[in-house]
Amino acid sequence: MRYSPNQKKTTHERVLSEASRMFRERGYRGTGVGAVMRASGMTAGGFYAHFSSKEALFLESLAVAFRDFRRRLLAEVRRRSASPDQIIREYFDAQSDEDPGAGCPIPALAAEAARSSSAVRKTFERELQETAAAVAARLVDPKGESEETALALLALGAGGVLLSRAVENREVAKSILEACLRAI
Repeated sequence: MRYSPNQKKTTHERVLSEASRMFRERGYRGTGVGAVMRASGMTAGGFYAHFSSKEALFLESLAVAFRDFRRRLLAEVRRRSASPDQIIREYFDAQSDEDPGAGCPIPALAAEAARSSSAVRKTFERELQETAAAVAARLVDPKGESEETALALLALGAGGVLLSRAVENREVAKSILEACLRAI
């Protein structure tokens, strides 16, 4: 049975959305194509009608993950001129311990991107730079180094989130995030 081009596009976007969420939640290596397709309401057999490989899915889903997180973060940073500490507070607020699949792709996927192909690293880099530029556009930076400051804020925020998720004790996790806030 043939599907309309619009239905194929809708299905493709649904698969990307699920993959984006699952990769952030479980990692690239911890997420199988079959699981992504099931979560999308499809069978694994339909995968190759949309993607040439799992890596191709990962590449497209990285862009979706970053775009979605940028949208959520910048919705939090309502003013056009936010201070670095306001940005990092909003970054932490945009994370979700209950739903890491909706969080920032940097702490979730940076280590896997670092061990991946050149194409994955280039996509990750491009999306990171777009995110930094979006943050810099909202940042009040008297030194005039907003792009550099935005990258530092993303690195500090991602590192804080990564470490806070890695510890069992929730009080220790909270103290890690508070230490990052004080460092700003």
